[in-house]
Amino acid sequence: MFSFHAFEGVKINVLECKDPLTYRFVPGFSLSEVLSNDNNDDSSSDMNWYCVFSFIAFSNNVVTSGTNEIFIQERTDPFHRSRVSVEKSSCAEWRKVTSFFVWDVLMPGTAKHSLQHDSPDMGFSYDATEQSRIYKSDAWGKWNHKLYFYAYPATVCQL
Repeated sequence: MFSFHAFEGVKINVLECKDPLTYRFVPGFSLSEVLSNDNNDDSSSDMNWYCVFSFIAFSNNVVTSGTNEIFIQERTDPFHRSRVSVEKSSCAEWRKVTSFFVWDVLMPGTAKHSLQHDSPDMGFSYDATEQSRIYKSDAWGKWNHKLYFYAYPATVCQL
């Protein structure tokens, strides 16, 4: 007997801006369409974003155990930054972008990702703000590792 299971997925595009160093997480399979329809009233469209990598996650909880929900929120003061966590912030300044489900253990076809938060450096005003990133390698510099998760790799098309 053969069984086939299909689950709805969402592509998460990880964007980076170098000045100031910040990250953005854009859901959608067509990155250029998502960014062109971006209706945020902030200055993030003026920043020099480039796509670092993308991955596929579940858009809803498809299994009873073995997955975690990840929440993406963003704010724009003093510059665009993102918060990625397993819990939503109750602070009103953080606007919800999306949430998705990922494996907490290695599964066939998945790749390891590291959820990281910054360590504010009080020497620079813009570094004293909370932000997060998803990275494919270990934390370094001001970034602290919070958790690993596993998601399916996706192709990246530069804009």
